[in-house]
Amino acid sequence: MVVISSPGCPHCSAVVAQMLHLGQLCPRVDVRVIDLARAGAWTQRFGIRAVPAVVVDDDTCLEGHVTAEEIAGLAAERGGPDYDHVRCRALLAHGRVADVAMSLRNPPCARVVVSLLAAPELSFRMGAQLAVREAFERDAAVVHALLPDLMALLSSPDRAVRGDLADLLGTVGDDRVLGMLHMLARDDDDSEVREAARESIDRLASRGVSCS
Repeated sequence: MVVISSPGCPHCSAVVAQMLHLGQLCPRVDVRVIDLARAGAWTQRFGIRAVPAVVVDDDTCLEGHVTAEEIAGLAAERGGPDYDHVRCRALLAHGRVADVAMSLRNPPCARVVVSLLAAPELSFRMGAQLAVREAFERDAAVVHALLPDLMALLSSPDRAVRGDLADLLGTVGDDRVLGMLHMLARDDDDSEVREAARESIDRLASRGVSCS
């Protein structure tokens, strides 16, 4: 674990202390503390924008108020079936949307992000949406491969999930989504979902997407 801090940061000392204590409790955890002024390679590699920042296992960077419980949770799930879920939630909780967007190339991570689009917590739903939108801007084919899973969420009993997905598909969808959107626009029992579907159909049409 690498902890990047700065002398002028009001929160760094508490996070550094927590991570050092975690290292004492877990001898297999190697903790290094690096001053921001000497962490150029780390900040460039992970696009670090704020301190404190904690890099775990050389592949996961969390910024801000990072807790020992979060890091311990990641360590406990490492190599297990729930690791991608724990990691994606931690990244979104710390605003690392770009990292989650990049992870959509990995099928297990992509499944986690799709599940988070229907999470009960609004913050995770919105974070997952942002990640999908960013991934679409980077490589539309990555998101188009997920469209069947995204369209399945349009059948959610939660009107907020249906509305969010209808809106998202107006940005990242192709002709495959039009049938479901037309059905929602016509038949959904929630007026806001119907409106979101109609607006997405219009956005798709403006992009030249039509029924084949």
